[in-house]
Amino acid sequence: MSGLPLGQSRFRVRVLPARAAYITDIGDRRGVLRAIWEASTRWAGFSEPIIPVSEDGHVDDWWLQVAKLSDVNGLVNVNLDREVASKVACSLGLPWVGLDQIDSAGRTQFSTHPVYVRPTGELATEAAVLARAGGSLWEKVAAGELSPEQEREYTRVPGVSLRRATSGYEVAEAQVAGRCWLDVAASQFGEAAMRGNPWSVPLIVWVAEPDNIEDCLYFWNLRALRSLSIARTPILVVPADRVAAWTRLGNLLAGYLARPEVIEPDVVIRSVSVPLDELENIGQSLGLVMSRAQPERGFQIPPPPPKSPPFTFRHDIDVRQYLTSERRYGKTAWDLVQLYPDSTVISFDSPVQFTGPGHHLVRLASTAFEGIPRRPVTARLIHTEVGTEATWSRNDIDGDELELSQRAADQYQITLRIPSLDKVTTALLAAQTVDATLSDKGQLATRMGELGTADVLLQEYVIDVIDLLRTRRSRNLVRELQKRRSEGHPDEDLYKLAAEWGGRLQRRNLPLSQVKGIGDGATAAIEALCSRSWAERGMRIDCDRCKLKSFVALRRTRSQPQCPACEATGQAYKGPDGPELYYRLNSLVDRAADQGVIPHLYGVAQLAKRNPQTFMLPGIQLTLNNGDEVEVDFYGIHGGRVAVGEAKTKPEGFTEEQIERDVALSVRLTADMYLLVCPGRVPKGTEHVAKELAENAGLRLLIIDEREADRQRPEHPGGLRWSVDTSPGADPSVQISLGTPPY
Repeated sequence: MSGLPLGQSRFRVRVLPARAAYITDIGDRRGVLRAIWEASTRWAGFSEPIIPVSEDGHVDDWWLQVAKLSDVNGLVNVNLDREVASKVACSLGLPWVGLDQIDSAGRTQFSTHPVYVRPTGELATEAAVLARAGGSLWEKVAAGELSPEQEREYTRVPGVSLRRATSGYEVAEAQVAGRCWLDVAASQFGEAAMRGNPWSVPLIVWVAEPDNIEDCLYFWNLRALRSLSIARTPILVVPADRVAAWTRLGNLLAGYLARPEVIEPDVVIRSVSVPLDELENIGQSLGLVMSRAQPERGFQIPPPPPKSPPFTFRHDIDVRQYLTSERRYGKTAWDLVQLYPDSTVISFDSPVQFTGPGHHLVRLASTAFEGIPRRPVTARLIHTEVGTEATWSRNDIDGDELELSQRAADQYQITLRIPSLDKVTTALLAAQTVDATLSDKGQLATRMGELGTADVLLQEYVIDVIDLLRTRRSRNLVRELQKRRSEGHPDEDLYKLAAEWGGRLQRRNLPLSQVKGIGDGATAAIEALCSRSWAERGMRIDCDRCKLKSFVALRRTRSQPQCPACEATGQAYKGPDGPELYYRLNSLVDRAADQGVIPHLYGVAQLAKRNPQTFMLPGIQLTLNNGDEVEVDFYGIHGGRVAVGEAKTKPEGFTEEQIERDVALSVRLTADMYLLVCPGRVPKGTEHVAKELAENAGLRLLIIDEREADRQRPEHPGGLRWSVDTSPGADPSVQISLGTPPY
């Protein structure tokens, strides 16, 4: 630990396995079997979906939705051509690796074998059930599958007990009891947060033709989306040709259905290939009664008494509606930490109990990360340990998380570096440019920011007073500029000349009576500037000897006025009826106003008022990675977003051509937000053009103008949020594209 402490912050830590989605040829049975086999050897492998892909790379909308909802870390290509795999990965926005790399490359490698995760429930003492040797496909998707060599190897691991089923009914019974081999992979795994559907769910009985790939694949993926901890979702698969003869299964299910929950129907029976009349017969053979009531799901406190027979079923309900909740996985621990800028250590006991070697992911959330854009470069800035590269895990439910890979252990110590927003901005710029330096305007604005806070510019009439008092260029300067332009001097020379002449001119000073002419608040505005030393009070002497007009700072006035230029005495302080108070700007403020820097400072002050998590460079000269040299008025961070923008003294300066250039540059700099800043009022037409161009470029538009006071609102989230709404009457649904139901 080094540096001064930054204060305390509570860290939420989630431990979970990395998880994959398997992409395979839509009709390849061997590919499906290979994916099941692989998933059976991974912690939480039961929750890794298998996505069927057509020969041309097309994926059904529902399977795309499954892949997104399952919150996987990457794709594993089972048997597709590389080009097809890349196309699918691009459509899902996920990285991919080959099946032979699942445990050695990419994010999917960070998983622990199920035998090294301590089992819970009955599995702590009972043997886990595998599909029968040579059993049908439905048994393999229900219970899991291992090779004979793996089966022999794992039975030698201390604390692991598994056996092959002796009948199909035993596989069905093991599903209800949670004693399948795939239930071992579910140990100490579940949702940490969920949004939508936090209600009771009917028991889902999926009926499959024993070796029908479509049936079995559909069940596998539905189960991958089931809730394990927040809204537990019971689901099992049974064979169409045998289930009606399993008379004991109905009694077994009845024991489960006697639950204290508000739900109707109790059971939903579905299939891809089995006709509805057969599903009705199966429901009746299980001792269930066809329901005619309106489907219902609810939440009641205190819970109702346990339900009693007869239990109801339906076979005409799309079961996907029960499984489309957004969710985040992981077992959670907490640590209250003292933050340091260079080295902050997070220490916690693992919330997951491991019994052997392995890897997994750790996700960290804290207000310490507030305001930091979620970019790869910022993740690496926070965590730099070799071999555990950090990344951001997007989380719309309860806040984005910093994701790290770790070896399985009982205790952890993770060292982080909490960077300031100026260091984050520097790192972001370094990733996008070859060189970045403050422009002339940027240097002026930065120096003014160092001398005093620019929030004085937010006070009414302050900018108007500054504009009134700023020193105007002389006619001689204009003539000299015109002359040099006609002689072909470059713009660089003209800018230098303007800066030199601007420094020679006597700063403008005006009497209070003229300042008051702006409006009723002008007096308060000029006094506010004086309180920040941005302006000063004084008297004026119009010398009758040297004919010069001189401003005399109030602290240097005398009882006997004396011309500061020629030192002549007997002069008088100027005023219509006696001495009058005069004002002039600080020389730095005067130069900044002359150079058009005030809008930059105004923009920074307004952004900081909107959201304290703001750091903005007000004018920088950039050399991009392709060698192009550009200048931007704003680059920085605002509320966790990278912002690029332009400032103008007058709104007329925002032409469509200028906005197009700025938006294109914002995209090149990978900004999230385009800023348009002006102390005046931006016209509706300009706002419309900027909004359309920004939206087309995928940017958020933020206009800062004189209307800002009317629309001021805080943007920062103010801490971590839990988004599962379980209040009575809350909408349990989530908007989602399901595609065309295949059954």
